[in-house]
This record gives sequence, C-alpha cells and structure tokens, in this order.
Amino acid sequence: MSLVEKAAVMFKEQGSAAALKAINDPKGPFIKGDLYVFALTMDNVMVGHPFDISSKRINLTNMADNNGVQIFQKFKEIV
Repeated sequence: MSLVEKAAVMFKEQGSAAALKAINDPKGPFIKGDLYVFALTMDNVMVGHPFDISSKRINLTNMADNNGVQIFQKFKEIV
C-alpha cells in the first residue's frame, strides 16, 4: 500500500506526466522487490507499467483470471 500511496502523492503534487514517467521506469521509485505500481485509466486502459511495455494503451476490461473473474473490473470496483 505504501507504494500506491506514494504514487498517489506524486500524481497530486507533480502531475500525471511526472508520475507516469516514474511508474513506467523499470528502475523507478515505485518498485520494491516483486511489488510494483501500475496505472490504468477509469476505462481500464493501461497507461503505466514498469515491465510490460506491450500492454500500454490496451483496454484490459475483459482480461480474466483462471476463474473467469475480470480482474481489472474487480480492481475498479474495489477502488
């Protein structure tokens, strides 16, 4: 949670361009071991990911886990 909170502060204080640049950096401040921050629009379009460049600008609404749960829809419900 602390990584996400730090990313949210950066979005508020420095704006989305700076925050997304940091999120997209594979050596950036939002990576700790196996944990990392990624960013989606409210329409589930990936806009920030430090390791999976190919997923950027892709709508992930219909991406499901092995149980058929649309995981990014679930994230949005929780948020």
